[in-house]
Amino acid sequence: MELQSTMSKIKILIGVMFVTAINASGQKETLTFNISKPKSELKLHTADSVFHINKNNPLFIEVTGKNKVVRVTAINGKVRRMPNNFFEIRFKNPGETVIKVFEKKPNGIVQLGISEAFKVVSPPKPTVYVCGVKNDSVIDKKHLIKIGKLSAELKNSRITPAIISYDIVIPFGDTIHVEGAKFPVQLKNKLLDVDEGDILTFMNINVLMPSRELAVVQEIMVFIAKTDQYSIGHRNETIRKEEK
Repeated sequence: MELQSTMSKIKILIGVMFVTAINASGQKETLTFNISKPKSELKLHTADSVFHINKNNPLFIEVTGKNKVVRVTAINGKVRRMPNNFFEIRFKNPGETVIKVFEKKPNGIVQLGISEAFKVVSPPKPTVYVCGVKNDSVIDKKHLIKIGKLSAELKNSRITPAIISYDIVIPFGDTIHVEGAKFPVQLKNKLLDVDEGDILTFMNINVLMPSRELAVVQEIMVFIAKTDQYSIGHRNETIRKEEK
């Protein structure tokens, strides 16, 4: 009723102004009226394009206008509301989900504002490098000792994971535990004695992920080989070169 009354007043006002324009000039004129109305819009912001299982996935609802967010639901997920339209969603299993955001209008009517589908995936695993080479690659001993550290990367992430600790098995020697990413002096001295064809095994590599959780890479290996230059390469490619 209130909306109909408002529209009727607008029509009457337009009619009066139109008649006044005709009487004043003696001829018809084209009048343009811009009637604005308040807009209400919701936007959904997530930390990633997918959700991850067994972690709190942050969610923020941006609100434009007078409508208020009253409820957020997630298929197969548990939603927890935080202050200022922030939410956390947790999933136990990978699959698909639909996030629904319900809003309340100033007149008290609750309606669906957003419905958006997302994938739920297992947490990504880091890729660990030994002095810049991946698992099952060859590396020159000089390069190994000079670079002297492990590193990690996470696909589709702007944050570089950090190496916390690892164990390294020296051929025909001891297993050395290392804290941090860099080779300590003790380890570098032992690596001076490794020979071409020896295998270095890195085990129990603890990686600090962007989520502040620890991921464990069980084992990676690199092969000591004398390359043509001070460089690195894939083991199979190097073997084929040596056989020619």
